[in-house]
Amino acid sequence: MTGSWRIDEQEAFAYLADRKGKLHAHPTRITVRLEDGQSPYPIGEYTVAPASFYAGKYNSLMFSVRLVPMRATVKAAA
Repeated sequence: MTGSWRIDEQEAFAYLADRKGKLHAHPTRITVRLEDGQSPYPIGEYTVAPASFYAGKYNSLMFSVRLVPMRATVKAAA
């Protein structure tokens, strides 16, 4: 098979919790995969969209992050 392919990703920071549910004091650097042709997410605060979760092969719970803004997008300083 010949041809080229690419995966577009965007760097982000997420507030995560440990296995006991305690939030970490600082955000963790993560990457978010972008769909084909999707523009990068603008600067802002996001939450995980319910559409991020789906049933995969053998009915296992799968996750493919989709983000939705928590509030209005912040404009970059001029």
